[in-house]
Amino acid sequence: MSKRAVIVARLPKDRMSNGVLTVVSEDGDVVAGPFRCFGKSDNDRAAINWNKSRNPVLKFGDTPSGEYRARFVKSHKLDTNTYGVNGYVMMEPIGGDALVAKRNGRTGLWIHGGALRNGQLRPTFGCLRVDDAAMELLISVSERYMIDSIRIEDIAN
Repeated sequence: MSKRAVIVARLPKDRMSNGVLTVVSEDGDVVAGPFRCFGKSDNDRAAINWNKSRNPVLKFGDTPSGEYRARFVKSHKLDTNTYGVNGYVMMEPIGGDALVAKRNGRTGLWIHGGALRNGQLRPTFGCLRVDDAAMELLISVSERYMIDSIRIEDIAN
């Protein structure tokens, strides 16, 4: 595993629709994806936790843009409906709104799968959701490339 790669997720600023996640090698080649991804927080959970606007830098907000360190967890015994049947990627904020969110007490930001709702990706409590097939491919690519960073970018709605 000598080549490096980065996960890049481009999300609509309002997080109301799917974004696109790719894995890009250090040579600039897309080595996985594009995959649909969803960075919207659950409206009810956000409101119950005093974040009705789903502000990304506050707890229970949408997935914050910025830079993260990545750590792959290749298997788990968590609820597969919520987290999917494969592993997940822990995101450690290091820059941008992600770091502001961390300083505001946000923890537990991951990339994970999980059951779909009517064929669509479901909101999370602030994580970035992909479908289970995409998560399986991300885990597989992590065995061929050193993926130690994630960049989440805002795009126009």
